[in-house]
Amino acid sequence: MSDDTSWMSLFQWRQPTQPTAFDSAVNCAAALPKLKALGYDTAIRYYDHTVHDPVPSWKVLSVQEAVQIMSAGFNIVAVYESTNNIKYMAGEADGLLHGKRAGWYATNKIHQPMGSAIYFAVDMDLGSSAINQKILPYFRGVAAGLKQTCAGGIPYDIGVYGSGDTCRAVLDAGLAKFAWLANATGWSGFKQFEASGRWHLKQQTTRNLTGGVAYGYDPNYVGASDVGQFNYRDVVV
Repeated sequence: MSDDTSWMSLFQWRQPTQPTAFDSAVNCAAALPKLKALGYDTAIRYYDHTVHDPVPSWKVLSVQEAVQIMSAGFNIVAVYESTNNIKYMAGEADGLLHGKRAGWYATNKIHQPMGSAIYFAVDMDLGSSAINQKILPYFRGVAAGLKQTCAGGIPYDIGVYGSGDTCRAVLDAGLAKFAWLANATGWSGFKQFEASGRWHLKQQTTRNLTGGVAYGYDPNYVGASDVGQFNYRDVVV
């Protein structure tokens, strides 16, 4: 029995019939009624390197938007992404910095509940050498950064976004609980990781809402009941 087959058998994995999560780097509040009508119930939104700035970047999930998302009945999944340049994800020191930023913002601004997840995006195709020498140490740094920033240790589960090979390697190393497979079918390991059923989120091709609300987003299949999401019932302020 192949590794992929054994994973599918172990978890009795089945292909979801439609995408129910969406990700976008843009505030989604105005688009929520249309997205709900299309069957979506989970919004994937961003933290980044500007979280400490007086006015964070347009990409960052604000407190107001988080309240609007949850009030509309949606779950939230958080993802941290500052760059798609390996220069700034080149080891444990970079991961430490990113983990500290993400943990601080999640805890002090969004009041993201303990036990939910923050995904860290590796938005590039890398070979095994770079994954082993740079990305695995990066995720060790992420865990250390979260531990330093968040009272009581590491309150958040860690997720990884990236190629099939990146997701597999980070999961196999025990450095993430969740995996989000990028919609980059030509990246290393895509088909193998897709077939394995080990992914929790699987990104699809960008779509656009029209007719009163113009909004671009990526649909995502949700492969498990727990993908690290949270909603208003989980938040304690």
